[in-house]
Amino acid sequence: MRDRLMRKANGTEVRHRQVVPPIESAAVADEAADRRYRRIWGALAGLAYGDAQGQPFVFYRPAQVTEVYGADPDWPVPVPAAPGRRCWMRYEASDDTFQSLCVAQSLISRQRLDTEDIAARLAALPGRYASAQSAIHDLRARRRGGDVRMASLGAGAAMRIAPVALAFANNDLPGLVAAVAAASRISHTARSTISGAAAAAAFVRAMLRDDDVTAGVRQALEASALAAPYGEEDGAPPLHEAISRALEHCDDLESLLPADIDACKDVTYVVPIAFAVIWRHRHTMSLPDAVLDAVRIGADADTQGAIVGYMAGSANPASVPYDVIGLIEDRNAFRLSETAVALWRMTLCPSDGSDRWV
Repeated sequence: MRDRLMRKANGTEVRHRQVVPPIESAAVADEAADRRYRRIWGALAGLAYGDAQGQPFVFYRPAQVTEVYGADPDWPVPVPAAPGRRCWMRYEASDDTFQSLCVAQSLISRQRLDTEDIAARLAALPGRYASAQSAIHDLRARRRGGDVRMASLGAGAAMRIAPVALAFANNDLPGLVAAVAAASRISHTARSTISGAAAAAAFVRAMLRDDDVTAGVRQALEASALAAPYGEEDGAPPLHEAISRALEHCDDLESLLPADIDACKDVTYVVPIAFAVIWRHRHTMSLPDAVLDAVRIGADADTQGAIVGYMAGSANPASVPYDVIGLIEDRNAFRLSETAVALWRMTLCPSDGSDRWV
């Protein structure tokens, strides 16, 4: 049972099943502060939800998803896409969530963006979350003195950028982009990877500032363009243009997939797909519906789910299914509410946050 001991304002103790803990009433007398806390929790919970729900569909083609899981692939028991592919357990989170928690824990501990501390935490992750093809594997080699270029076009920077967006929500857009670039370059230096992370972070920042989805997407496109000079040329078209094209095809997500399934982890596919899903659900913004659309097309389903999850969760935290989050927390032995509260407290500082990343 997930009964948890909680303390009421009057000091009495009760046991009840609660995922989002109450905060002292005096701290949230301001409705805006309460909304921000719930959006922060929604982003973290949505990240874990989308990541875990996407696991069964990684490297699948859409037709394979239907063939293996049927017409209603909602939280099935995972089946590997091919021999040799890793198979995760139901409700298990992947490196997408655990890398994000590393970034969050560093921000909370250091109270600033300490890139060396984040790099050390990422490098210390268990091997299960850093395959020989991953950017974290390259990061470890570089920290051991190897001459390794961090020019991957993977979506790793975007998948773990949510905590930076949450902690730097008070910054103006150029300030946020600078922080995102610093955090991204720990493992990804390509222009597209930094632009993708900036776009996703800008959308979350807009939600924390109570902007609507249309404004959030507009700011995401602006941030993506602002971030391009921070990255190394990678030969890909500007990512903000790819996102804009994807929005036009939001009703045909399969058309956005690469012809080669092994290319599905490129940020040039993952982030545009995520924004297409968000745009498709802009009027209702139901987290379960948006994530299911993102993962049921297969490809890099866990990362697509994670990015859509933290964007949709920050936009509409009320749509987060608390019971499923409880199952995910139990399976993975973490508690998102404590992290959410700590990040929320960072945003209460009236400073523009510029001293937190320099």
